[in-house]
Amino acid sequence: MEELVKYAKAILALQLQRPVVPANGEAGTAVKPEVLLAGLGFTHKEIGDLLGKSPNAVNMVVKKARKKGSKT
Repeated sequence: MEELVKYAKAILALQLQRPVVPANGEAGTAVKPEVLLAGLGFTHKEIGDLLGKSPNAVNMVVKKARKKGSKT
C-alpha cells in the first residue's frame, strides 16, 4: 500500500506542476519532472523507470537543476 501512496503522490505532484502559460504569452517556469520526483524522494532508477530514461540521464538533469538553483 505504501508504494501505491507514493506513486499517487507523484501523479498528483506532476499534474499540479504542469507548465502554465501566463496571459502575457511569456514562457512560464516549469519544474522538470525528474527534479520534482527526486524532491519527493524517488530514486534516480525509479524516476528513470517512470519516464523511460536511464538513471544516469536523470542524475544529470537533477544535478544541472541543483547547480542552476544554487547560482541565485
